[in-house]
Amino acid sequence: MRSSTPDAPPGQVSASQVSAGAPAAGNARPTTLRVKLADLALRVPWRRAAPSPDPAPDPDPVSPALLAWAQALDASRLSERTVKQAEQYLRDHARMHYMIRREFGYRLRSLIEAQASPAPPSSVASLDVIATALSARRRQLGIG
Repeated sequence: MRSSTPDAPPGQVSASQVSAGAPAAGNARPTTLRVKLADLALRVPWRRAAPSPDPAPDPDPVSPALLAWAQALDASRLSERTVKQAEQYLRDHARMHYMIRREFGYRLRSLIEAQASPAPPSSVASLDVIATALSARRRQLGIG
């Protein structure tokens, strides 16, 4: 691009050629084009909007073996020590290391199997057995 005036270097425009409302060549920023961050996020092809979750998703189904055991369970023979340990386990299990959580779960499950009747089904997870035994004990003693 050559300028029409001989004193201006090549590629530059003299001040007389610039209109009053136009931006300078080095500061060319369009004033009418405003880009919002949200608009940019919509144009990114590798980033797609996730489908909106259901307002009230269905809870996980409870196994029929656990339901049958919960209805037949006599948890009134659980000792206070076992109940306290089970309550503490249910309160703290999310913050425990995996192997420690697993070991405590197995120990509490064996205590509940020894003190409650009938024994829980082997297909049910230890966490479910512990929570169900405490719930049944509260219900049978009229605590909650």
